[in-house]
Amino acid sequence: MAERTASSPSAPFVSTLLEVKKMKRALGAAGGIMLALAGIGVVRAQQQIEWKQTINVPKGQTLSRDRADILGIELGDTYAEAKAKLQKLYEEVRKKPPAPAAKAEAPKKPISAGAQFLNSQASPSASPPKDPVREEQKIFRIQSPGASTVVTASFAAKLVMERELQGTANRTIGERVTVFLSAPASGQQVLGIERSISYRAESDQPRVSELLAQLKQKMKANPQVDESRESAVYVYQFNDGQPVEVRKPNTPACPMHHNIENAGQLQDINRTGNCDAVLRVQVNFGISRDHAKYLNFILSDNDRTKANVGADFAFVEGYIRSLQERARGAPPKL
Repeated sequence: MAERTASSPSAPFVSTLLEVKKMKRALGAAGGIMLALAGIGVVRAQQQIEWKQTINVPKGQTLSRDRADILGIELGDTYAEAKAKLQKLYEEVRKKPPAPAAKAEAPKKPISAGAQFLNSQASPSASPPKDPVREEQKIFRIQSPGASTVVTASFAAKLVMERELQGTANRTIGERVTVFLSAPASGQQVLGIERSISYRAESDQPRVSELLAQLKQKMKANPQVDESRESAVYVYQFNDGQPVEVRKPNTPACPMHHNIENAGQLQDINRTGNCDAVLRVQVNFGISRDHAKYLNFILSDNDRTKANVGADFAFVEGYIRSLQERARGAPPKL
């Protein structure tokens, strides 16, 4: 497991979204500071940034909290909250005894994918994964024009948990949950959650119709649908907390943004203005078009991403400028 290098904020200053928008406009107009994404890894530098929280976007602001979660992990959860929930999900598999093997002559009813999506109950596997929660660090290298000092800004940008669930046959069900986080300047909050489920046995494949019924009940909306021969994508789009009904569905029209590399990309988030939050569900058909052999859920809070990432970049820019100011020497006597 990677070591978390970013420090947690102790006394955060809470800004309004209006203040964040002002910071983002100022950030876009400034050209003095260069922010380059170095990626996940180890970067040697002379100085590590000291994070301080400057904004705290509350939960439920973009999407009501009864809709804004996957397996109990909520949009807006902190790093600590999300990691604790992932560890609890892992412990469900680790602590419970293995389920009895299913008899070949009397296969059990397939597990409901909708029920799995809506709650955190899961049948354990006899062989739990070795690593419960893995962290992936994002590291920025920052250098201002004319300066030789390189400053690094690092934080845990992803949390990943994988587990094997016991199916109705002798084969397991593979599951992977990924949580996307902002930087500590915005509270290191959850911006999005992705969950993938692979059904390796045909007897475990859930019915798509049951899944959609569960999702309709949870999201209180009908999806935009894009179907092909082997798969389908269902998109639940929200604006100001309300579902968006699109007459001519176009699933790419409401994209998600979990990997912003520079401040210039902030303007690409929610360009249409009606994609504040989105749930995208991909279904790969199994033994029939009403059975799923693979499911992928991605829940994203675009408004939170725009506000939080904007505040993160603004903090880094301000931090570098403060270093430049402190580095000034005394002028010569005239």
